[in-house]
Amino acid sequence: MRRRINSVSLKNTFKTVLKIAFLLVGFFFMHQLYKYSFTIKKTECKDTQNNPCPDAIVAELKRYIGSNLITFKPEEVISKIMGSSIQYDNFNLAKKLPGTLSGTLQVSEEVALLETSTTSAYLVVLENLAVSDSTDEAILNIPLVKVESSPQITIGEKLTDLRILGGLKLLTYLQSNYVAFKDFTIATDSAHILTPQKSKVLFDTEKDFSRQLQSLQIIVQSELETPPSEIDLRYDKPILRD
Repeated sequence: MRRRINSVSLKNTFKTVLKIAFLLVGFFFMHQLYKYSFTIKKTECKDTQNNPCPDAIVAELKRYIGSNLITFKPEEVISKIMGSSIQYDNFNLAKKLPGTLSGTLQVSEEVALLETSTTSAYLVVLENLAVSDSTDEAILNIPLVKVESSPQITIGEKLTDLRILGGLKLLTYLQSNYVAFKDFTIATDSAHILTPQKSKVLFDTEKDFSRQLQSLQIIVQSELETPPSEIDLRYDKPILRD
């Protein structure tokens, strides 16, 4: 009887040890899987054109290598990156398993180059309407906009002058409709362009652009013997001046 009891007790002890061993092995594998899946081991960052992000942003992301993806809070990183340049429109940060932190940077494109009487150099207007200093590359690739009078413009901030904002909207509209012109000027009471036929065309930036452009197309297609020196589209009936 005593041998039987000892045999049963030994079997129970062996089962208990086996269960503990299985639990320890399972815990070890779960821990390794957890570390492999949820700990940041590498980072990647590209812009919307699939170009690599600037080195400063890549370095900022690499600071978080070794962090746990579950407890990682990206808001602080996004806020810091977005505040580092007015040229950034958006920054999306995604957690990719296993262990990859992926960023996508949306960069604001340059839309116009401003020339004003109050600044000694050209100013670049970005797609998000922020203003920055110009570069030689920007001067070659974007349209020049001359601004008459003395507008309030602060480098590093967004444009607030309604006259300039209206003129830039008109510029974008004309470009999207493939209108050919040489010069673009924002005046105090209008915005005007110079056509290839050397006609000065005046637009009202507060009125419907499509109606004004339609009037211009009718005038251009009418095949006048002598192109007018000025076409004023600010009125319901366009005015042609010699």
